[in-house]
Amino acid sequence: GGHYAHMALYDAKRNDSKVKQTRRNRTESVMSIKEEEVQQKLNNAETSSKGEGWATLIKYLKECGNVFIMTFIFFSIVVFVITRLMTAIWVQIWMDAGDGLEEYRKQNTSFSEVSKLELKGLINDNPKLWLYQLVYGLIILAMLVFGFLKGAGLLIKLMEGSLKIHQKMLNSIMRSPMAFFDVTPSG
Repeated sequence: GGHYAHMALYDAKRNDSKVKQTRRNRTESVMSIKEEEVQQKLNNAETSSKGEGWATLIKYLKECGNVFIMTFIFFSIVVFVITRLMTAIWVQIWMDAGDGLEEYRKQNTSFSEVSKLELKGLINDNPKLWLYQLVYGLIILAMLVFGFLKGAGLLIKLMEGSLKIHQKMLNSIMRSPMAFFDVTPSG
């Protein structure tokens, strides 16, 4: 029982100290407790309004970074998606080109009984093979660069925004008057 007695004595001394009194003065509300309870109930009344989700998203994005940075990240996402699509489109164009002699074979009557694959020919025999490879390589390079910018930008800036909002929320709750906790239901 001696340990608990010392703790109770410490708590009593701490509660009577001037430091505790100044802390209490700082956290006391300007309104009376009744007025504050009414205000809290009004604030906690749930209202459903359309567009509330967008407003929250816009506030979050503002916390993440300035408009230029967020626009650049959005641009990186768009370019990344377009380059992902372009890889498939370019490979299809490349495959459809074959060896570049399909039109010649269509006009030649000796090729009238051949399959479509034989009509197109092998892509390795295409005289513009270097062009198809170069464009495909550039598309892949752009996809890698913008994929990295997109990933790094989202990771860094969205994490910064989340941390700022969490810090503001924590500071707001820690500085709330005690009446807030009496009126606000837990959970």
